[in-house]
Amino acid sequence: VRMRELLVTSWSSTSAIAARRVRSRQGVYFERQRLMRCGVHAVNNILQADIFSAADFDDIIHPELRALDPSISYKTPFFGNSDASVLVLALQRAGCAATFLDRRKPFSLAAQEDAAPALLGFVLNSRSASLFSRAMRLAGMGSRHWLAVRRLPVRGADMYYWLDSAASGPECLTAQEVEGRIQALLAAQGEVAVVVPSAPGPAASSSSASNTA
Repeated sequence: VRMRELLVTSWSSTSAIAARRVRSRQGVYFERQRLMRCGVHAVNNILQADIFSAADFDDIIHPELRALDPSISYKTPFFGNSDASVLVLALQRAGCAATFLDRRKPFSLAAQEDAAPALLGFVLNSRSASLFSRAMRLAGMGSRHWLAVRRLPVRGADMYYWLDSAASGPECLTAQEVEGRIQALLAAQGEVAVVVPSAPGPAASSSSASNTA
């Protein structure tokens, strides 16, 4: 109990600090992490725009919604460690569909591209290695981390950007590097959701790294 109190006190003192929203030299939208709002940042990063706030995610898990679907929740109250169902609903509101892969099956990036030509990218969930997350686990408040991988056309070729809000900025990767990282994440009991447009919406307005959305 004391550990929980210390964690809440420490992080509430920084609650006024906004997430850092930056645009890299490649023109890629990127949000840096605030508290445990990695779910919010992962969704905004894959949509390439500041679309959702922590308050928007709070609306998604409003008590009336939880009464209809008990699975819609935060894993860690106050800090904002979001359950997968919250991210899926947020992406649906943005005109996208997220489908989680069976990690028992081999992952092939080429196969995903062939199956979904309009592929935006992936939302990933992994065990967080940060010192704060380790402290959370010791306090009995398990922690995992959300991040995004976004496919963007750059000078006529598709490029992939690893958008981890815990990092200092976006990382441009080759298809082979992305495939290797996702395979390693799945092997470590991570989760991967394929994200595609399901209807015209914010995602469609950010289809290029040269855009300003």
